[in-house]
Amino acid sequence: MSTLPSLATRAVQRDRKKPRFTPGPYHVSGSGPRLRSIRSAGGRTIAHVLFSERRESECEATARLLAAAPDLLLALRSLLVDCPCGSYSAGLERTHRSKRAHGCEQCVAALAAIAKVEGQ
Repeated sequence: MSTLPSLATRAVQRDRKKPRFTPGPYHVSGSGPRLRSIRSAGGRTIAHVLFSERRESECEATARLLAAAPDLLLALRSLLVDCPCGSYSAGLERTHRSKRAHGCEQCVAALAAIAKVEGQ
């Protein structure tokens, strides 16, 4: 479980139609020699990763990356709030007012990744 500040986990919910994802944490569950499941803390299956014998290490890494997604999103939000440039020290509300990204290169990259997650 992540110990990052809860301030960073709260996204501004202005649009009720915005797609939501299953809350983390996620973990990889072994489901046999050719399949790994990504499951939420409640046991709900989020995704399956099919394994190939020739690419076993790549498939395992993909499963771990998917399982880390909620933690990575939380880390990006925390990075924005704690960034020395101060552009988002008050929170992420600013991102919903304007499509244009503001801040340093780190903030712009983090905002772009968050936008991918949120389907923007």
